[in-house]
Amino acid sequence: MIRRGAGANGPVFAASAIPWMRLREVEIHLVDLDVGPTFAQCPLEFLTPVLAEEIPHFDGRISGLTLACEEGPKFKIGDGQQRVSGAK
Repeated sequence: MIRRGAGANGPVFAASAIPWMRLREVEIHLVDLDVGPTFAQCPLEFLTPVLAEEIPHFDGRISGLTLACEEGPKFKIGDGQQRVSGAK
């Protein structure tokens, strides 16, 4: 087990999670810096777990939103009243 964060005071996670964390970080930065694929070009096998991990952190800042992709799962934030949908 490894502790992440400044001064090793962050959450504890398995060392086996490091490759996924690094892949996620690199892929997101490639999109952010516009030097690689866009999110639309990323496979659902990558995007789905990224959204599943990140969306729970949105709940306090975004409410009443459902994200739906024709090819993948739906993600609900808050009450899910507003819907954003489309094809990948």
